[in-house]
Amino acid sequence: MDLGRVKTYLIIILAVGNALLGGLFGFRFFSEAAAQRQSDEQLVALLAERGVFVRELPSETAAALVLSRDFAAEGSAAAALLGEAQMADLGGGAVEYQNGAGYALFRSGGRFNIDIRPERGAVYTDLEKACREMLADMGFLNVSEGFLEEFDSDGGVLLTFGQDVERRHLYNARAVFHFSDGGELLSVSGLWALGAVNDDDGAQCKSAGAALLLFAVNHDAEVLRVELGYRLGTQTATAESARLGPEWRVVCADGEFYLDGFTGAVVEREE
Repeated sequence: MDLGRVKTYLIIILAVGNALLGGLFGFRFFSEAAAQRQSDEQLVALLAERGVFVRELPSETAAALVLSRDFAAEGSAAAALLGEAQMADLGGGAVEYQNGAGYALFRSGGRFNIDIRPERGAVYTDLEKACREMLADMGFLNVSEGFLEEFDSDGGVLLTFGQDVERRHLYNARAVFHFSDGGELLSVSGLWALGAVNDDDGAQCKSAGAALLLFAVNHDAEVLRVELGYRLGTQTATAESARLGPEWRVVCADGEFYLDGFTGAVVEREE
């Protein structure tokens, strides 16, 4: 038996088999993609009939996440701005850190407030750089690229930064730095997912199309963009954990709306 010829035949057979499998996989992939495109086109047309005009629909979905509160991380965040401070458990999920430089209060659901005593705060000139450095020192990770700058009635400056979770926006996360008109840091407050984030092992949320169909019941709108993110549940949070629910952000020509990922209901924005 010519072993060389047998090996050649085997190689040819394997190559042909791989080509056939690749062809079948490609056919299935493109067939499913075509079916999905057709389904999306039909859904876009249906939405238009109901008064909601959107050019394209994202195909992604997401499940809820669980944030495990990290008390040690909260203490480190307070120490980054105040130095070593005395900790006190106030009950109800509230923990306070206090010393001569000021005080820090952390609550369940990610809410926090750090106040610096007058003339004890550092003075800064490049406020954005200072804020980003302080966020890193506090262990506040995944800071969004953009920020909001506002001014108070006394000429002070407020810089607000957001947070991303699992590479998606956490819509109600914010860290607000308040500086005096001379650049002295007065306070840092807001809401932040500070701790370990894990899968909830639950069901996937509604698709963008399904959520918009419910939205169309009470709204007529020209939709410019639809994106999937999360919202940290502050009302149902316990002292040890909080839920991050998926949520659709719908940017329209006349404003924006947030739709609960599981119910499709419009979520009121938090102040």
